[in-house]
Amino acid sequence: MNYPKLLDILRERKFRVAFGFFAFIFLAFLVLLFPPNNFPVGEPIEIKSGESISSASRILSEKSVVRSELLFRLIVELVSPRAGVIAGEYVFDSPQSLFSVIAKMTDSFFGKKFIRVTIPEGLHNREISDLLDAKLSDFDKEKFVTLATGHEGYLYPDTYYFDQHISEADVIRAMRKNFDGQIATVQDVIKASGKSEKDIVIMASIIEREARDMTTRQMIAGILWKRIENGVLMQVDAPFVYILNKGSRQLTKKEILEDSPYNTYVRKGLPVGPIGNPSTQAILAAATPKSSKYWFYLADRQGKTHYAINYDQHLSNRTRYMQ
Repeated sequence: MNYPKLLDILRERKFRVAFGFFAFIFLAFLVLLFPPNNFPVGEPIEIKSGESISSASRILSEKSVVRSELLFRLIVELVSPRAGVIAGEYVFDSPQSLFSVIAKMTDSFFGKKFIRVTIPEGLHNREISDLLDAKLSDFDKEKFVTLATGHEGYLYPDTYYFDQHISEADVIRAMRKNFDGQIATVQDVIKASGKSEKDIVIMASIIEREARDMTTRQMIAGILWKRIENGVLMQVDAPFVYILNKGSRQLTKKEILEDSPYNTYVRKGLPVGPIGNPSTQAILAAATPKSSKYWFYLADRQGKTHYAINYDQHLSNRTRYMQ
């Protein structure tokens, strides 16, 4: 028997088996890095505060954001063992690889630092630019305002995790894509309202500043839509924050009567555009107004809203609640 030849054959078989095994593992690893076929594009994925890495991994696997719960958990534990996954609501505008998902959902990935920025509901673009300027390195707020022209009302207020050196254009792109994903979830409600998306967004930007809870917002939306439909001036103060950066109690009579395409005291109908960037809740309230007998409303110093059927009753409310 030719033992040397037999040993060579055995060695060659072992090599083939070993090569095949490692090639299989490598290919399987690559497949796990790719996005699942049913990746939830545009669907909000929530990771709640206090969620463990294991729990977050399970949620992402169940939502088809990642293929492997185990691989996601192992990599996050390696690159972000203390911070884990950052709590928040995430919306992906396109299928993301495992590494891209991890980069977005952890505060540090391969030496890249991400800054948490929360944009409150209702802020207009100039207010957003000031907030971002205080948070991000090398941020040019004037450039942001210029590039954001035409996007007022469509930069979604949310918590974002931006690279500290992100460009102004990329910030706008991320916020606009988030808006597109959010608005897609309420398109059926908007269509059922019989009003255009533009008009709904404009109204939502107003009631975002006029009230905080859903019921009050729907009541105010009902009053304002009724005024518009009957050719009555809306007469809301919220646009003055956008025009003059002034609240109701800071306005002079002259300023209230100055002509502007945003001044609803001198021009009928909606302003020409949004006066801020509304939340989904405000958009839903604008699209689902509550019908009532009231034509007037005002908020007292504690923020409680009082309604009136006629102007005399409204004046009485002003005397009673605004002194």
